[in-house]
Amino acid sequence: MVLQSPVQGDCRDVLALMARIEASSFEILESARYSDSWDALAADVAASYFIGDILRWFEGLDVTTQESWGVLRDGLLANFITDDAWSDDEPDESSGPRSS
Repeated sequence: MVLQSPVQGDCRDVLALMARIEASSFEILESARYSDSWDALAADVAASYFIGDILRWFEGLDVTTQESWGVLRDGLLANFITDDAWSDDEPDESSGPRSS
């Protein structure tokens, strides 16, 4: 699985990463034969693309969240995806991390 560029936290980048991880589940499952868990391996693959804002956000998460694709995915949606991101072509403040 190869992404075109690292993910900094832009809404479209985050959505593309999520789609790639989920579309590559077969490749990840094949690798998971040698790993403890698909869920943890998928989270590791996703995190390997994080830079900038999203990497700082990720590093502040607890280990349980960092090691679970399901929990990490929910966090990405909650913190980096907004309802108005679908209608805007221009980046705005809402495409970055939101305060909780």
